[in-house]
Amino acid sequence: MNWYTNFLCNYKQDENQATKILLNILELNVKYAIEFIYLFTKEDKINKNAKINFFHQRVPESLANEMRSKNILLCISEDSKYEQNDLINKSNSRPDGVIKIKDYDKKINIIIETKIRNAELNKDQLERHKQFFGHNKPIIIEKKWDEVLDFLRVVKDRELNNSERDNRLIVLISEYLNFCIIKGIGNFEHDKNTLLSSFQYYYDIAVEIDEFLLNGMGIGVEVYEHDLKVTKNGINYNMKENALKDRFAKLEADIYKNKYQLILHFCKSHEKEALLIQEEYNIPVTNNPTTHELWIRLEWIVEGKVKMETVKELCRLAYLKKYNLN
Repeated sequence: MNWYTNFLCNYKQDENQATKILLNILELNVKYAIEFIYLFTKEDKINKNAKINFFHQRVPESLANEMRSKNILLCISEDSKYEQNDLINKSNSRPDGVIKIKDYDKKINIIIETKIRNAELNKDQLERHKQFFGHNKPIIIEKKWDEVLDFLRVVKDRELNNSERDNRLIVLISEYLNFCIIKGIGNFEHDKNTLLSSFQYYYDIAVEIDEFLLNGMGIGVEVYEHDLKVTKNGINYNMKENALKDRFAKLEADIYKNKYQLILHFCKSHEKEALLIQEEYNIPVTNNPTTHELWIRLEWIVEGKVKMETVKELCRLAYLKKYNLN
């Protein structure tokens, strides 16, 4: 089996994974692949029997020699912004994907470059990509991830209402949309369950801590949550409703850095009580220890370095000390 065509094969970088799965979905159905090409390149009149090949992180050598083909450089990002600095290693730069279309006497080549989350397009990198086309330079088209995801939602809804629906396509699109939510790709409206899902492997632990905090932590106190956005990195907990400051706890899912943790606030930033509590409870030290906060990685709970009962005790202690109730 071709490793590339397996939907479940992982890449270390989310950007590569996002592009690979998108191409895998388009490969499943020529009709929707042609719709995608038209929607994002305005290239119509592609026959349903056209030969369409997909390549991930590989550029066919033939591209540079096809002088009569129509060439397109399709750039997909969150907001079509460009960074100013040249941060690309030009000797290793390669596109995220390629689509080759051969339709009778017409040839279309599409190189795809994607950027996710807060990453921006790089002009120098795109200039490098242009060289793959040889002397037949491409048209540059910029699109946003929201447009891609909206297209996939339409395809999914259409298939759900189709008496001869393609269940495999429906499942893959559904899982891809969930993947994008978890990885912070596109501008989704985030509900509570969506945010908790971003904790991935530590979902059950995050849910247990969240429920413990909101149910009064066994001492009958009022706890409120705010900032339910993945882009804000997590959920803040406060003793006052609609308060934006003075949180005593934060469940943080930093999907950019692959960090999932509970942050407890005990005192003001110039005080050192958190350090004393860290030593007393034998909590591991993070790379960036602070004097007023205690950072507890959720992986430590899984590994047994910190017991859940200890975490709950520290949550109660943080609430009482933060608001001078002890």
